[in-house]
Amino acid sequence: MRKIKLRVWDEENKRMIYSNCGNWLITLEGMVLFEFDGKLEPKPKLKPLEFTGLKDKNGKEIYEGDILKRITSIDGSDKEIVEYFICKIDNQRFAYPLGRENEWSDIFEGDEVIGNIYENPELLEKE
Repeated sequence: MRKIKLRVWDEENKRMIYSNCGNWLITLEGMVLFEFDGKLEPKPKLKPLEFTGLKDKNGKEIYEGDILKRITSIDGSDKEIVEYFICKIDNQRFAYPLGRENEWSDIFEGDEVIGNIYENPELLEKE
């Protein structure tokens, strides 16, 4: 058994809820249960997002659904390529480039979290 750090996207109220905001559990089916007055209540409009266990270049925790900015130089020259990735957890920690969901990449220390797909959907247009 391992402890999993999560945050959840509240679709109804359009806000991110972090694990320090109350007691909640995730069932094996992915249903979020929130504890209120000692009772667990199902919250079907909450989307659980797992912490990758990694931090970006600024020390910010990287969660599933985060959008990462990656700058790489070409052949060691001054030319740079800026790419945007979305984090996904599927038994491993991966990111995939926007618009190229079939191409997976590792998450790198030099990546930077610039938002997430829920609070910053306009960033998805940077393809």
